[in-house]
Amino acid sequence: MTVGADGRVVIDWHATALYTGAVPARFVSEDDGRTHDLTGQAEPLLRIVDALSRHGVALGPTLDIRSHPEVRSEIQTILTEHEASRPATADGRSTSQRLDELAGLLDGGRISREEHDRLRLKILDGL
Repeated sequence: MTVGADGRVVIDWHATALYTGAVPARFVSEDDGRTHDLTGQAEPLLRIVDALSRHGVALGPTLDIRSHPEVRSEIQTILTEHEASRPATADGRSTSQRLDELAGLLDGGRISREEHDRLRLKILDGL
């Protein structure tokens, strides 16, 4: 949310949806060969959006930062720190791994969208 030149409040609805988990936030890292799912994880997403802004990279539905080594390194650090701070589940899987597995079940047609959404919320509520 920002205040425009005319004094009106301007809300970036795309960013708001990103921070609340209404849109997916997945980062595929060539550095560690993993997909990091930060959907609904406001703190690391705010840090990533800040890094993009400081390096002049516009936020969009998809980003390719391979040509921006400084921002790529900074985002990888954020992803690594966030993953390290996440507790593993009783079976050793991280939240990110559980969400990836759940997405795979949906993509493979093994569960319905309703089941996916219900289970996703259950996983996120356990954080």
